Amino acid sequence: MTGTTGNPGSGKDEPEYREWFAALFHSSLTGMARYDAAGHFMEANPALREMLGIVSDHDMKTTNLFDDPALSKAKSQLCNGEVIQIKTEIDFDAVKATGEMPTTKTGRVVYACLVIPAYKAGIPDCMGYLTEIRVAPVKDYKTEVSRLNDKLQVVGSVTRHDIQNQLTAVIGYNELLTMMTDDPKFRGFLEKERQAVDKIRRQLAFSKIYQNIGMETPRWQRIRVVINSVREEVNLNTVKLIVEVGDAAVCADPLFEKVISNLLDNSVRHGGKVTEIRFLLQSGSPNPTLIVEDNGTGIPENEKTKIFERGYGKNTGWGLFVVREILSATGMTIVETGQPGIGARFEIHIPVEKFRQDSA
Repeated sequence: MTGTTGNPGSGKDEPEYREWFAALFHSSLTGMARYDAAGHFMEANPALREMLGIVSDHDMKTTNLFDDPALSKAKSQLCNGEVIQIKTEIDFDAVKATGEMPTTKTGRVVYACLVIPAYKAGIPDCMGYLTEIRVAPVKDYKTEVSRLNDKLQVVGSVTRHDIQNQLTAVIGYNELLTMMTDDPKFRGFLEKERQAVDKIRRQLAFSKIYQNIGMETPRWQRIRVVINSVREEVNLNTVKLIVEVGDAAVCADPLFEKVISNLLDNSVRHGGKVTEIRFLLQSGSPNPTLIVEDNGTGIPENEKTKIFERGYGKNTGWGLFVVREILSATGMTIVETGQPGIGARFEIHIPVEKFRQDSA
């Protein structure tokens, strides 16, 4: 794209033309600036000064058009009369920190910049440059992310479905082969194969839960109701469950019930001779805290943080990792503060705005 600017009229019209250009320059709602042939700043219009958060042209006195790498590369094109359009990003916090330009703006802003070389009729050399600057349109990233998440959900669910079907076939053949042989060694191999298939199924179940974390809008959930709804999922045997949470509610990820079921399962599986699991609330400052404790063997000191890492543990190694991830989706955190030999104690710290003493 090429173009020139210059005086289209005769010499006697030049003062009028200059007055017309000056009026356009200063009244335009588009940010505009003039630079000399070397790229040194000359003048900015009020719209540009407002866009950049500066008071006067003096604030831009050290600015050079070709400080922008994109324009520096395109300098030869500009000198040949081409009009260049680029996008440039300004980090206003960095600009203020370096003292490059006093500004009232903060954060990062992307601008669309049109650079027009100016020529005077009959003179081949460039007189300078006029820039037109607008805030670049920002993509609707929220919509784009939602679209990509939908695609991932479809890929994930279809893949899991197909793998599950193939695993069902493998299990069927495994059972047939088991019935067809009495060879202990061969049966041992088949058992290892069955265990591997079972592990793959657990991994698929984990991937489904993990993929859905943070995908839905958090909702208010009464803690006592969630506990009562999941207690049947975990085989508590003779373990006594004590719930002392009143009618308190939390605004949590819809998968919050997995937090409760995994904590119950963790106590039953790894707590040793657990006879009691208790849920209680501490609603004081700085944050409300939901406590889940048992009277089992407890967690060794050197494992208190490791137990929340992916893959750590005697079973799948995902239970407490998933618990932490689900809670973090709504700003909650979890720590283990129990005493080895006395019992495990998990403290879930809840942001004040995510907690209600009485649910509506």
